[in-house]
Amino acid sequence: MTARAAHRPRGIGRPWLALCFALAVHVAEEAFIGFLPFYGDATRAVSELLPFVTSPSLILAASMWTGVAFVAILTALAPLAYRGASGMRVATIGVALIALANVSGHIVGSLLAGQALPGVYTTPLLAVVGVYALVSAWRWKPGSVEARVI
Repeated sequence: MTARAAHRPRGIGRPWLALCFALAVHVAEEAFIGFLPFYGDATRAVSELLPFVTSPSLILAASMWTGVAFVAILTALAPLAYRGASGMRVATIGVALIALANVSGHIVGSLLAGQALPGVYTTPLLAVVGVYALVSAWRWKPGSVEARVI
């Protein structure tokens, strides 16, 4: 193994940590700009308009702590991503797809509402990092020693 190969990142740790960071920034934006009160109002409006459509109501404090806990748990899995644990490939693809779906929801919601919804300002970061993590995980083979990152 060459000296250069010894310093290459193993596993998919960098894309995983980038995804955790982007999610943390996104959750913080939603918390500080007020996503949950907006979500509650939107849920009530949809329920009044379409009574057969049910949406879960979110409690502000519990939801914010759930978001924080989710990001903390994902970040705690970083050592597994760096070690190249095989399940981390699937986890990275899954979390990246959820992040990209979240991006789509914020953008479409902002267009439909005619205003920038809470959480929309961090969607460019979340989109770029989501694609980076998705492509990196897709290219990476768990049995390989190094990640094929962009």
